[in-house]
Amino acid sequence: MRRVHLNAIYLGKPSVPIIDVALSYEGDVQIELIRQHNEAPSPYLETVRSGSFGLHHHAVLCDDLDAKVDSALARGLQMICDIHMVGSRYVYLRDGDRYVELLPNSLMMRSLFASGMRACRRHPGNDRTINIDMDSLPALLASLPRAATSFLRQQVR
Repeated sequence: MRRVHLNAIYLGKPSVPIIDVALSYEGDVQIELIRQHNEAPSPYLETVRSGSFGLHHHAVLCDDLDAKVDSALARGLQMICDIHMVGSRYVYLRDGDRYVELLPNSLMMRSLFASGMRACRRHPGNDRTINIDMDSLPALLASLPRAATSFLRQQVR
């Protein structure tokens, strides 16, 4: 997904990082590559500027996200970034040098993961990827002939 605008609170202040996200799965493990395009404060930009590369965070699905956040804060983890996107919430916490991302264990989240896992199992293993430009997808779909639009919609699902 290209040019995703994150509605975030980073270290207590509003921020809108614009990122590209590449997702893949190895079995049921999601591999996420993130590249930030702007200078908006974020945990991604902070990591790059510190010269750290490699594993950035691990994520955990939570049945009660708010309660998990409260519990983590009470145990001394630091709230780094609170992101509200597409009717959902994602929270980055820091424990020393490690980031933990808390995600809602919702039907939407589980469906997104399951869809990604199925797509990776079906992928032919060539260099073809599915690119979704979040800035131009509506215009692209509107400009294509009906058959191409139908094909692209099936590929995005």
